[in-house]
Amino acid sequence: MVFAGFSFKKISVEKSEAPKKGVKVDLKININDVTKTTFKLENRESLIFHFIFSVNYTPKIAELTLAGELIFVDEPKIIKKVLEEWKDKKLDDKLRFDVLNFIMTKCNIKALSLEEEMGLPLHIPLPRLKPEDKKK
Repeated sequence: MVFAGFSFKKISVEKSEAPKKGVKVDLKININDVTKTTFKLENRESLIFHFIFSVNYTPKIAELTLAGELIFVDEPKIIKKVLEEWKDKKLDDKLRFDVLNFIMTKCNIKALSLEEEMGLPLHIPLPRLKPEDKKK
């Protein structure tokens, strides 16, 4: 299994009002479709996973949406199996988690940058340094 390409097709951030205290952030990621593509690598075939990643702020102060495609390359029998499963909108758990984790990594980085530029609360907490407790 190889992820051979990733691209955004839509990047949208809309801020309707200034952030307030107590904002709730809701993150959603969805695979909309899986389609076969003509991209081939050695004796392997490929699929495109079409996705939407969204961050919504409650109360409704902003909405961030990233839509795109991830190219997945594997053996023809695996590609055929994935397409068969997708007819019922299902994916093997391992593949589903691998795909979603890859998409989330790319989208989280882009979303954090956009949130910072728009003055929005970050949808995931960043690590913080704390002084060492000297009482111990």
